[in-house]
Amino acid sequence: MNSTDYAHRENPDGTFDSICLNCYLTVMQANTEQALAVAEAQHSCPPDSMLASNGVVKLLHQVTRVVTFTA
Repeated sequence: MNSTDYAHRENPDGTFDSICLNCYLTVMQANTEQALAVAEAQHSCPPDSMLASNGVVKLLHQVTRVVTFTA
């Protein structure tokens, strides 16, 4: 995957979430957007969270890993 496969969301507390646009899981939460790149490079979508073959999204609300970096 590349960086265009992730959406970044800024949270009210100033942290950022990286959301995989293939499986819709939150890959990581960090204090800076730059810190998200490491987790995005290592992310692998779980097979059970992928889009169904008919294009219907399976509803999953889970966080695969939350890591917070402080500068």
